[in-house]
Amino acid sequence: MLLLLWLAAGPVVDANDGATTKQWVKERISAATAGKRELVRFPLTHHGEWGCICPNDYMGTEDTSYPGTPYIKLLTSPGMDPPQADGYTMIVEGMFTGKVLHEEIEVAKGEKEKYLRYEFQGLRWRPVHGDAAADEKASIVLAGKDAGVKVPPLDDDRPFLVVVDSLPLGKPNEDKALALRDKLRASGYPAAEVIDSRAAPRLFCCYHVVVAVRYSTRDAALAAAKELKKKKYDAGVRQGW
Repeated sequence: MLLLLWLAAGPVVDANDGATTKQWVKERISAATAGKRELVRFPLTHHGEWGCICPNDYMGTEDTSYPGTPYIKLLTSPGMDPPQADGYTMIVEGMFTGKVLHEEIEVAKGEKEKYLRYEFQGLRWRPVHGDAAADEKASIVLAGKDAGVKVPPLDDDRPFLVVVDSLPLGKPNEDKALALRDKLRASGYPAAEVIDSRAAPRLFCCYHVVVAVRYSTRDAALAAAKELKKKKYDAGVRQGW
C-alpha cells in the first residue's frame, strides 16, 4: 500500500546547500547503479544568459549556481514540456538514471573547465509555489518496488481538470475517493472519475485525484468549478498535461 510512503522514504535536504545536496545526489546515483529505483523530487533551475559559462540546468532555486552545485542533464518524458524561457525554476519529479556525464566547457580561448552532470529522467514538473519552503528541498518520494509502478499517461485533448479532492494513495483513501466520485455522478456529473496523479505530467505523485469533469480549455473548466462551488463542492482547476 502506498499510503504516505513518501513521507518516510529517505532523507530530505536543502537543495541550495552544496555540501549536503552533493552527497544526496551521490547516494541517489549509487542507488540507481545498484538497480534500486527511487522516485525523487527537487527544484531545478535553468539559468539564463547571465555570464556563467557552465551547464544550464542545476539543482536549487538560486539564480546563480553555488559551490558544490549538482548540474543536471534533464531528460523529458511525453507531456513534460519545460517552460520556454531564458531562465526559470521548476520542481521536477523523476528518477536518476545512474549515468554521470563528464563534460568540458571552454570558458576562454584555450581554457576549459570540467563539470559533472547527473542524468535525470524527468516524469513530471510544476511551477515553484511562491516562497514555499518545501520547494527548496530535495527528497525521495517513493523507493523500491513502489517507485517502479508504471501508470499509463493521460494525453488526450482535455487537460484541464476540475478537481474536487486529492487523497494520498492507499486503500482507505481509494474507497473515499470512489465514494466522492459516485456522489458527483449522482449530482449530475456522469464523467466524474478518480485518476492516479502519476497519470498526469503536471500533477505530482502520490494521490487519488477526484475529477468532476475535464475540458479542453481553462475557461470551460473554471466555469464548471464555479458551478460546483454553488453545490458546496470545494472545486478547483488544475492543468494535467
